[in-house]
Amino acid sequence: MFKPNPLSPINDPADPRVRNPENNSLVSRPIKPKSSPVGGASEPYGQDLNNYIPKPPVPQPETEMDPGIDEPGQSPPPQAGQPKESALSRFRNFFKNRKKKKNPAQKIKEAVDKNRKRAQKLGKVLRWLWRLFSIIVDLAIHYWYVTLTLLFVAVIFLLVRRIIDTVTNDNKSGSGTSQDGTISYEIKPAAANGENGWYTQLPTINLNSDKSVYYYFNKSSNVKTYDGKVVVPEGDNTLFYYTSADSVSSLKLKVDLAPPSNPNKFIENMDDDLVDKDKTCTKKLKYKWDKSADGVSGLAGYVMFVMKEIDPDSHKLEMAIDKFKVPPSRTNYELTDKQAAYLDDGKYFGALTAKDMAGNETKVNYSTGIEIITTGPENPKVVINDGAERTADVNVKLKLSVDVDDEFKPVRMKITNHKEDLEDPEDADEDDAGTPDTGGDSDSDSDSEAKLNITNKALAADDSDEAADTDPDADTSEDDEVTGDTGSDSDEYEDDTKNWPEFAEEVDWVLDSSEGDGFKKVYVQFADKCGNKSHVTYDEIFLDNTPPQDLQFQINSNAERTSDKNVTLGIRASDDWTPIKMMISNNSSFDGNINTTTDWIDFVNVYSWQLTDGDGPKTVYIKYKDGGDNTTEPISDDIILDTTGPTGAIAINNGAGETSSVSIRLFLSYSDPWTPIMMKVSNNLAFNPSVSNTTDWMPAMPVFNWGFSNNIAGNKRVFIQFRDGGGNLSQIYFDDITYTPPPPPPDDGG
Repeated sequence: MFKPNPLSPINDPADPRVRNPENNSLVSRPIKPKSSPVGGASEPYGQDLNNYIPKPPVPQPETEMDPGIDEPGQSPPPQAGQPKESALSRFRNFFKNRKKKKNPAQKIKEAVDKNRKRAQKLGKVLRWLWRLFSIIVDLAIHYWYVTLTLLFVAVIFLLVRRIIDTVTNDNKSGSGTSQDGTISYEIKPAAANGENGWYTQLPTINLNSDKSVYYYFNKSSNVKTYDGKVVVPEGDNTLFYYTSADSVSSLKLKVDLAPPSNPNKFIENMDDDLVDKDKTCTKKLKYKWDKSADGVSGLAGYVMFVMKEIDPDSHKLEMAIDKFKVPPSRTNYELTDKQAAYLDDGKYFGALTAKDMAGNETKVNYSTGIEIITTGPENPKVVINDGAERTADVNVKLKLSVDVDDEFKPVRMKITNHKEDLEDPEDADEDDAGTPDTGGDSDSDSDSEAKLNITNKALAADDSDEAADTDPDADTSEDDEVTGDTGSDSDEYEDDTKNWPEFAEEVDWVLDSSEGDGFKKVYVQFADKCGNKSHVTYDEIFLDNTPPQDLQFQINSNAERTSDKNVTLGIRASDDWTPIKMMISNNSSFDGNINTTTDWIDFVNVYSWQLTDGDGPKTVYIKYKDGGDNTTEPISDDIILDTTGPTGAIAINNGAGETSSVSIRLFLSYSDPWTPIMMKVSNNLAFNPSVSNTTDWMPAMPVFNWGFSNNIAGNKRVFIQFRDGGGNLSQIYFDDITYTPPPPPPDDGG
């Protein structure tokens, strides 16, 4: 079988010939057949059919359509051996297979169906988006630390990108052209890398032109020819450049390459507040230094910050007060109250740099360092009324004591009835009155927890009169105010102890009685000469202005009368402040010179007492006092002393002189205010029932049936005695009657 030679021209697309595979002869390359205008089979036009090399049929991919059905509007491909389709047939098939035009209703229905399907798809997408959003929110809540980590990473990324952009800006170049367009220039860096439009590194300037370029700075007559290098001097310059003197262009270039002169002799300036040369008892540190200067861009001011020594051995420092600006006219500075409030005890170093208008700064100058000792007076104590538990008087006496070194004297103090009037470095321990935790051990846990953590605190000077220049020769214009970040919300430090009175061991004081009786506290705080405060301490006492309560007093169990001047008093009173005392008297003035009055005696519930002589109403008075001498008003009870018996009379048979019956009627009269009145009747003076008829005590009655003890004729006497409700007996009353027995009845038999 013949194999074509790879080097044969048949394999060269540029060769116009082609090799006949039947006899391996070279024939002309066939012309690419043209497509049928109606999509029929391709035919080789303008070519010798005898020399035409047919291509093998291209296999058609199988489709899912019925083999007998064609796509609308498309003629079926011709089959081998079939004649070519005529033009009339193609025209007929075109109209036969074209799409039929739809009516408007069908179009609307299809559009509605299409929009409904789109809405369904959109709703499904929105539901999936909402589910995804809910999952993200749940993850952010449950895994908050992951969320914070991602946010932190994003912030770090943005900061790093900004730093990179800032650094790479120095390598960017700016460009432009002169006014007449004959010179193009290029400046590197593109913009001033310092502050206020100043370059702090020497800029590189390239001037490009096909002509000679001339330049000079400012108003200088020293015109130079550009030779590929422009040296910019320091200062506020204007570069003039041109190719023709008729058209001069300019560039503004401000260059300051060096920082100001160093502010030497930067030291603490504590004046008379020093305890010794390297210690102070005030937080308001003061500094002074030599004035700096800058002859190029000018001195912009100073930058200060304060560092705290956290490790004396390694001299490790941490930021205590962040950077803040000081005006250029200042050569001294005192920390503001706001700044001082964030300093605790320890050693601090001031740090200072001078800065020019271009942003160049000197090296950091550190002060010699000074130790702040602000521990206030220790062991403060106050005692009310020598430690008494109660008082009935709002006027009390305080005894005060405190420990303080001589270097920190004089000591001042503030006393108040309300704790909120004082600011305690730590809350007073009110579990033990008078002995709160007043320090002593500065390394205690409670002390360390109360201290402010000032590490990396971004504090700055306060824009207020407190930052005014302390140098009388310094310029104090508005431009010289101290500026900086004042965003801290901390309370300002202020020495409010200057107006406190000096310490005294004993002080007269008045308790707060606005809320009545109860425990009353007196708070006291001490301060040394620098205003360092002690802990707030206090003592308490119970103010009791209320006398005993629940008072009751009765004579003989509240009896109305008594026949005995010796009575029994029932007494009742209550008070928390014991012992309760009482005083009893028969007169309201409790004057023993008038009649019986006791001294203050211990309270008892039952007490024997004697009334004054003589019948009639009697009043007994009593008053009480508690352990604080709170005395009640007198209370009293009344009783009638009645030692006189009833009066009365008796008449037998209503005063008849004689009777012939042993049964008689007694007509009685009696009188006494003390009821009930009782009576006893007898036929003998002794009221002896064994001798003759005698009754027991019975209620008195105006008429009483009685009888003689015998029927012997003669004078008969009846005795009667009355008794009142208090047992007082009347005298014995009697009456006589002559008894004459009746004659015997006649004897019927005789």
